[in-house]
Amino acid sequence: MRPTISVIIPCYNAAQYIEETLQSIYSQKFSGTLEVLLIDDGSSDDLKNRIKSFPELQYFYQINSGVSAARNYGLQLAVGDFVIFFDADDLMSEGFIEARLQPLLTSDKYGFSCGKVKPFPVKRKILFGAAENIEEEVLLYNQQIATCPSNYLIRRNILVENNILFNENLASSADRFFLLELNQFSKCILVEESPMLYRISESSMSHFVSRNLINDSNQFRKEVEKNNLAPKSIRNIFLRKIYYILGAGYIRTGRPIRGLYFLIKRFFVHPLKSLRKEN
Repeated sequence: MRPTISVIIPCYNAAQYIEETLQSIYSQKFSGTLEVLLIDDGSSDDLKNRIKSFPELQYFYQINSGVSAARNYGLQLAVGDFVIFFDADDLMSEGFIEARLQPLLTSDKYGFSCGKVKPFPVKRKILFGAAENIEEEVLLYNQQIATCPSNYLIRRNILVENNILFNENLASSADRFFLLELNQFSKCILVEESPMLYRISESSMSHFVSRNLINDSNQFRKEVEKNNLAPKSIRNIFLRKIYYILGAGYIRTGRPIRGLYFLIKRFFVHPLKSLRKEN
């Protein structure tokens, strides 16, 4: 079997990184064929000029609709046996695709695979993809886990047959929600080789608390509860953690009454443990 790998790249004003990203993708050697689809999410930079040296690249444009919509559009266009939703500023290390592909070809037990995540150029500790216990790793905000879609190789038929898409009601938390939904239908395997290189800077959205970020976290909570994605065994722990995140976040961004509302809700989930600060 020589599978086709579809790499879907949502891109919004990332022209300064896209050439390096594409070079890391096209330099991959693996037992299959490759299609790369770049979804331009309404960029206003010189993206088109930067990609002229990649004739095999499939370019598609959409009016700015957000990263989740761009990924979903790419999935609609993809024809590969496996897909990777790869961010426009991340990099694949040598052997990235092959390392994630082999265990999926070897066993039908797994529907997707991931590996280690190495931040760059800012020095941070090595992280891991959510794989062994995705519900706990995602919902309990395990600090050793990175949920970036760039790290995952996924059987496309699982996504299509179960209508699994990125939730367009969510922004930064869409990655977490996507993994929770995917986990309902398949298992993931963690590989040791060839990490995903995750570009991170001091100005990245994940490094500061904003109103939009807190609102998105609250929407994530609503979506998880609406879709019953928090198992009973950890539901109260999840609520305690998310209520703390929301309470502290709303207070920090100048909405103290709303913040106190969530801290009070946290207290009623578990009064004694609510006196502790979450990790």
